[in-house]
This record gives sequence, structure tokens and C-alpha cells, in this order.
Amino acid sequence: MLSFGGTKLRRSPTPAQLWSLPAGREHVANTCEDWPILSQTAIVELTGLVAYFMLANFSNRLHLLILIASLLVYGTIAMAILALGSHVSVCTQRVLRAIDIVNTNGPEKDE
Repeated sequence: MLSFGGTKLRRSPTPAQLWSLPAGREHVANTCEDWPILSQTAIVELTGLVAYFMLANFSNRLHLLILIASLLVYGTIAMAILALGSHVSVCTQRVLRAIDIVNTNGPEKDE
């Protein structure tokens, strides 16, 4: 770990370290620490939605329109994030499988 002004910084692994499968998996596991931030963001968004439900006057059509528009926008964003997460997962599995094949078979030599 590097230290800068009391803040610890992670050093990026070299390409040679990423080439070996265990080090690459360890690096991926160490960098997937953003879930607490995402869950905190989701809690804040959910709190805002609950507050809107409590404060909205649903006899007013404008409040209802704002609710429908916000749910449509959030629904679209949520579906896009799920699709992107699925795509990244598939791509990561392909890369890990390719690295595993190279590590088990060794580099091919031209004769």
C-alpha cells in the first residue's frame, strides 16, 4: 500500500502480476469493495421515494404525473444497470477462462 497524506492508496498490479490467474482474481476481489457505497446510495434514494409518498397529494394530477415519470426513469436506469452487469459478468468469465486456458496449456510455440 502507498501512503499519501495519511490516505492509503492501492498500487495497481503490473501486467505480469495480472497474467497469473490467482493474482488476477485476488486483484478483482480486492477492487470489488464498492458495494457499501452502492447500498448507501440505494438507501438514500429509497428514503427520498418514501418521503415523496408521504408528502405527495395524489388528488393533484401533477404529483401523480411526477411520480409516474420518476418511476419510468428509475425503471429504465435499473434495467440498463442490470443488463450492463450481466454483460460485464459474461465478459469477465470469458477473460478468466482464457487466462486459465493459457496458464494450463502454456504459450503455444511456433515451429
